[in-house]
Amino acid sequence: MNQNIYFNRAKYLFIDMDGTLIDTDDANNEAYKSAALIVTGKEMLNCNHRITSDSVFELYPVDVADSIILKKNEIYADFLYLTKVNNELVKLILKCGKKSFLVSNCNRERGEMTLKYHNLDSMMDRNMFYSGDKYNKSIRDLNINPKEIFVFENEIVQAHNAIMAGVNENSIYVFNN
Repeated sequence: MNQNIYFNRAKYLFIDMDGTLIDTDDANNEAYKSAALIVTGKEMLNCNHRITSDSVFELYPVDVADSIILKKNEIYADFLYLTKVNNELVKLILKCGKKSFLVSNCNRERGEMTLKYHNLDSMMDRNMFYSGDKYNKSIRDLNINPKEIFVFENEIVQAHNAIMAGVNENSIYVFNN
């Protein structure tokens, strides 16, 4: 069955933030690189992908990694100008009239700051930030049927998590980055 049919039948939209609603890779990476330079006095190596806290812990001892992550969070706002909104997705969300929920694993403070920067902080019915299994947790918190959800996601692993939470695999649109 065509994905448009599943979208039209859905009552709820779940939208991921990083890489889906907003491309944050450049801001994230530059903030981490700057934080590493401030903390260690040296440039961060192996930066050919999205830098995550996990990758920082792979590159540095725990105490240094902790300091880099703290510093990254302190200076992230300086790099918001590097973030880019997925305007086509925003238009679709606003046009369709469905209940829309931001469902993200990003740090709440960073997520809210990024949404506010782009004037998207009140676009959704609710902005939900989780650590861990965001789809199971949001479905439980909202007490809704996963078969009534259409998901916009950019990570295959997270799309699989949505399927494991009960969302129909045809009700998930995965953006190619």
